[in-house]
Amino acid sequence: QTAAWGELVRATRSLTYIATMQKPAESKQDHTKLPTQDSGEAPTPLRRRRTASPAPAPNNQSQNTDSGQKLDTAGAGITDAEPTAASVKETTPTPSKWTQKRRLLAGLVLLTGAVLPRLFKLTSGHEASSQGRRSVAAPETEQEAVPILGPMVSKALACSGTRQDVLDTIAGAPYEFVMQTPEDQAFYRLPRLAASAAMLAPEIAGTPSEEELRHVVQQMAAGLGWPVSFKQRLLMVLQSPCEAKSVCTEAQQAVPLEVDQEFTSRRAKTSGWLHQAILDIGALTGVAKLKARAELYRSRPAEVVLSSTRADAQTRECLALRGNRTSLALHVAGNNRAAVIQQIVIEQPQRWAALRPRSLPRRFSVLGWPGDEVAGSTGDKYSVALGRFEYSAAAPAVQAFKLTDKRKVKGLRLVFEGPGWGESYICLYRVKAFEKAGPACSGGRVAFSETEGK
Repeated sequence: QTAAWGELVRATRSLTYIATMQKPAESKQDHTKLPTQDSGEAPTPLRRRRTASPAPAPNNQSQNTDSGQKLDTAGAGITDAEPTAASVKETTPTPSKWTQKRRLLAGLVLLTGAVLPRLFKLTSGHEASSQGRRSVAAPETEQEAVPILGPMVSKALACSGTRQDVLDTIAGAPYEFVMQTPEDQAFYRLPRLAASAAMLAPEIAGTPSEEELRHVVQQMAAGLGWPVSFKQRLLMVLQSPCEAKSVCTEAQQAVPLEVDQEFTSRRAKTSGWLHQAILDIGALTGVAKLKARAELYRSRPAEVVLSSTRADAQTRECLALRGNRTSLALHVAGNNRAAVIQQIVIEQPQRWAALRPRSLPRRFSVLGWPGDEVAGSTGDKYSVALGRFEYSAAAPAVQAFKLTDKRKVKGLRLVFEGPGWGESYICLYRVKAFEKAGPACSGGRVAFSETEGK
């Protein structure tokens, strides 16, 4: 506001000063520049326009021998046909004075019209501008918040359970948020860093590898060069409580399940039929080495996903499914043969130890077999949609998914869409179901749920 009023005052003073300076100049011009008969001075081009003389007197430098006669003739013409010098001197200042006043007034009006909208805008938008200044200062606050992440990162890496979750998250980040091509060695920098850090005990600090890990995690948590969704997910992992052992000891038990072979897809094989036939012949010999080699080129049976052991990439104990809309069907075992299942948990090996990280499952939907029905008209007993989900690569290896419909079911069917995170097949290690929506564990680790913080 002060700047706007100052601009208006300065402009008014300038116009007043111009008008004041022009008036003496005009008066001086009227007394000195008007030609008279006695002086014989020729009019200037400006004076010719003011007097509208049709034939201005010639210059003294261009006069010839009969110049006196021409001056007499011009003087006679002015006396007879045009106003005299005295009359011009009396009539000219009047219109010039009013013209200057009108110009001054018009200038003030235009200046006021230009300045007042700006003045009102500044007045009405004072609060908005203050908020704008606060919003501009927000990035500086975020930059200052980067060092604050240091204690949080150090605390998370000092906890065994949270440390594993952090290593899984940064090791899987390149596969979900592709920053380079796999041919580029920088693509494998984070998985290798996580693998190196996994060999160190959480208590070890000050080593170059540990310091590099802390620095990288801190920069990623600040969101430098990474999407906002990844930053939020990593912050959730860093802020998770360090109570894995106690939580898993007191956590709920999983619902007993059995494989429904009728609605489960065939397990995948990694070679053609001829190679598989040769492997089968070798396995029939009973030689342990040939039997083990045959198992390397085919998936484990579907029952492996119900194993109580921890998922280990080195053992390759997974169910491999190839193609689109492959499925795994599990029905409730035991006496009741039905349960109100609220969440399922998928456990995969640690990201840094995975042999083929792109074989992780990705998008899938869950269908339920209603507990009060036998089968639908189409013969597909898994007819109730219980939600669509996505298993994240840049997240802890053990993830929980809450079902959308709380109802009693006799079984679940997981239908996987597409090839996953890049491979032509998916390798599913462990699947568990729980009747409550509280903390759930698998393989001694608390399942991570991205929806918990939303």
